[in-house]
Amino acid sequence: MEPGETAFLEKVFRMCDETQKGFLSREDLKVAVLYLFGYKPSKHEVSQLLKTEHSSLQTPGMTVKSFQQIMARKLQALDDEQDIREKFQMFDIRCQGYLTLEDVKQAFRLVAPNISDETVNSCYKSICANNNGKLSFRDFQLAMHNNFLTHNYN
Repeated sequence: MEPGETAFLEKVFRMCDETQKGFLSREDLKVAVLYLFGYKPSKHEVSQLLKTEHSSLQTPGMTVKSFQQIMARKLQALDDEQDIREKFQMFDIRCQGYLTLEDVKQAFRLVAPNISDETVNSCYKSICANNNGKLSFRDFQLAMHNNFLTHNYN
């Protein structure tokens, strides 16, 4: 975690710990997640976050250190998702919301011209779950999360 990120997360923690009790209660944590990620977390999500905290400490809520660690991981995951979405959009040059085999071939010709059409075809067919010739963002996302390309084609 970078120093700027640590300081920012501590500031959010202090802002949400209005009574300065040194930990975030269930309600405080909801506000912090809303502030950081723009959505109100479910009761289950808050319970899971607090469960992570309570496994080793006796505090009735989440400490600043745990908050920083947990939220830094969540922010990193969000960055990873944004990165995957941007890659998908680079392939989706016609803004259709899906990728055709031709879209993928064209992208590979630009960035990796030495990869054969056979390899691109095989890769596309392997990750296109619905076999209708349209690779959805979800299929692309799953392939990226599973490091499909690096594990299967290197």
